[in-house]
Amino acid sequence: MANNCRVAVEKLHILHESSNVSNEVTISVGVSSIIPLGLMKPNELVKNADKALYLAKESGRNSVETI
Repeated sequence: MANNCRVAVEKLHILHESSNVSNEVTISVGVSSIIPLGLMKPNELVKNADKALYLAKESGRNSVETI
């Protein structure tokens, strides 16, 4: 699903003149999933998704990373 969203934005070919990265708008997505256990805190899922997002940005942007 995340990659489908990334591709859909890419296909719009929205001009991004002020970007140093790309001439068109793109998105990077971080995805995380867990099977919740009794001792897990809810924010662990969000923290992992955030880590995945930064991995996606570091890998060149316009990408999807999972944790």
